[in-house]
Formats: sequence, structure tokens, C-alpha cells
Amino acid sequence: VEPAVVLPEEPPPPKVQKAVLTSIQAVAPAAFLQEAGISGLSGNALAKLKRPDFEKIWHDFRDKATPDLPAAKLRQVLEACWGSSAPAAAASAASGGGPKKGRK
Repeated sequence: VEPAVVLPEEPPPPKVQKAVLTSIQAVAPAAFLQEAGISGLSGNALAKLKRPDFEKIWHDFRDKATPDLPAAKLRQVLEACWGSSAPAAAASAASGGGPKKGRK
């Protein structure tokens, strides 16, 4: 059984806004994208969204769209947020365990 992937409550940092919104565009249902106002926006338009707008989209995505998305699609968004180490950390945090790989 695949562990649940949980997106953090706090939005990702501003420097990854464009990457995160692009990944949300790739995985979220069309209805969500239209409701959020990001359907069809270019990467430059996504990068220019104001921080409060980005935070609202993040919270709405987290609360409304993620329950219906498979773990693989949520991992794609997490990787845009924090790189390839994010899925293991998120799955581990959701299950209450520690990191899967130790750092030396």
C-alpha cells in the first residue's frame, strides 16, 4: 500500500511559485484551474501572480483538489516545491515515521 502524500499547510517559498503553479496546472482538474483563475496562464503570468493570490491558490488546491488526486500527482507538486527529497519526507511525516534515507 502506497503511503499517503500530504501537502504542507504553509505555501512553498516565493522563489518556486512558478514551478509550483505549473505543476498544479499539470495535475489539477480543469474545473479547479478555472475556479482558481490559472487555467491557460503562461509561466510568466504564473510567476507574476501576487503572493497573496498564490497563497490562496495553494490553500484551495490543498483543501479542494488534493483529496481526489492520486499520490503520484501530489508528489509531482511536492517535487516542484522542495525537490526530489520532498515525497519521502511528506510520506514519512504523514505516517509519523522518520526520514527514509539517513544523511551522513
